[in-house]
Amino acid sequence: MVKSRNKSKAPVNSGDSFYVYVWEFHVRAGCELEFERIYGPEGAWTRLFRRGSGHLRTELIRDKDVPNRYLTIDYWMDESSLWRFRREFSKEFHQLDQSCERLTDSEALIGDFLAVDAEESRQSVRGQN
Repeated sequence: MVKSRNKSKAPVNSGDSFYVYVWEFHVRAGCELEFERIYGPEGAWTRLFRRGSGHLRTELIRDKDVPNRYLTIDYWMDESSLWRFRREFSKEFHQLDQSCERLTDSEALIGDFLAVDAEESRQSVRGQN
């Protein structure tokens, strides 16, 4: 799933937000169902992620206008949890990644994000009124 990353960046650990890792995939025609099965919330990637500590959940969403375009959204306790997982399960990660390459025409990292606490945001807005 992850091809390459600049590992020199210091891990984010805000204490109040979860680390979110978002990837975009363009799936080969005819491979959509298999892709959804493997990359979905109960798929092979999520099962592998669950073996490491700090993985919270994985979401798979499909573009409503471009049917072969998908995003995966992986939630981790913090960025360090992801990279610890990548070190501990490097072999399994690369094996699964290689076996899935045939399903996609392209993939790209959209970015690294911090989840915003929705309740805290609502309270801040209420306090301004």
